[in-house]
Order: sequence, then C-alpha cells, then structure tokens
Amino acid sequence: MTMPTLISKHQQKVLEAAFKKSYANLYNAVNLTIFELGAPNMAPDFVAYNNNEFYVSIYTKLKTIETISDKYYSTKIDLKGYTKKSIKGASPTQSQTRIGHILADGSAIGGMKNSGGWYFTIDTNGPQKGPNAYGHDLFIFVIKSAASPRLEAVDRELAHKTDDDGNSFTPDDDVYFETSGECSKTSTKLSNGFGCTPYAVKNICPDDNSKTYWECLP
Repeated sequence: MTMPTLISKHQQKVLEAAFKKSYANLYNAVNLTIFELGAPNMAPDFVAYNNNEFYVSIYTKLKTIETISDKYYSTKIDLKGYTKKSIKGASPTQSQTRIGHILADGSAIGGMKNSGGWYFTIDTNGPQKGPNAYGHDLFIFVIKSAASPRLEAVDRELAHKTDDDGNSFTPDDDVYFETSGECSKTSTKLSNGFGCTPYAVKNICPDDNSKTYWECLP
C-alpha cells in the first residue's frame, strides 16, 4: 500500500476507536442518569443547556474538566459536512451543535432540549483535532420518548442558516434543506453528515453496504 493509503487507513481506525469510546460512554451515562432520575421531561419547552439537572448528571458522569461557550463550535470552528466541505453559516435545527463541555478523555459534548427531544452532540476527539466534520468526529443523538427513554442515533436533521455569530436568521429568512441523503458522498447539501450517526452505530457504509462505515469515509 502507498503511504497516503496507509495514513488514511490509520486515520479511519483512530476515528472509529474514538467514536466507539464516546458512544459507549454517553450510552452508559444516559442509562445511569435515567435510572437515578427517571425519564427526562418531554414537555415541549426549552431548557438551559448547562444547568439542567438531567444534562448536568450526564456531564458529571462523563467527567467534564472544562466548559466552553455553547456557541464556540458555531463561531470559532470551521465545521464541515460528511464530505469535509465547510458548512459555516448552517446549523442543524434541532441540536444546533451546542457543545459546551470538554471531557477528561479529550472529547467534547453538549446538549439541547426542545420539542423534538433531548439532543446530544459529541465531538469524539475535541475541538482542537480535526476534521471537525459531521460523520467523522461529530455525531448527533437524541432521547425522544418518556415512555421508553433511550439514546437513539439521529438519522435526519433539518438545517437552518446562521450568521457568523451562530445566530439563526429570523423565521422568514431561514433556509431549510431536505432531510433525505444526509449521509452520502454524492450529496451536496449543507446538511450532509447530520444523519450519519445510525450508519456509524451499525458500522455500515451509507453508499456501499458491503463495506464498513469507517472503510468508506470520504
């Protein structure tokens, strides 16, 4: 194999290992918090990102060592989609890339609760390591039901336009994108990558089910 191929395969292995670790840690923290506090409130209201009891319990279990602004990723990081194309100026509508906690293992996480459920976005290797791309090191999860609360992989997310400070435009100026094809090498949508989490969890390539998820990363 050529050197670029070896480097690419090594990077795939690193991202895969980081994802599996972050996913397992979040899964366990969510389940333990549900056991301790019960199912999270599903009333259609918004809650604070950092000081809500349910989120705080999870962040504590994940060993937060530093907090950053909830808008740090939307204002300071050049966020990318699945094909590693910059998506600056666009944000997933439900989860909004609210990542405000740096964890002891170098990863980062944040959450936002709204009418769609309790959302979590993880950066499996933290803000200082690349590629800071959805479907590579950024993944979205949600708890959608109080009757059967469980961590689920988000398979689709509308996107809305934001300004350089991470603020969404007024409703009349929002630009929403279709929710299909949100994890594909052929998609050109700014939302491409928002729906990659189920494929990563199942370890299936979205464009070729004969390959693993990590083998076919663009």
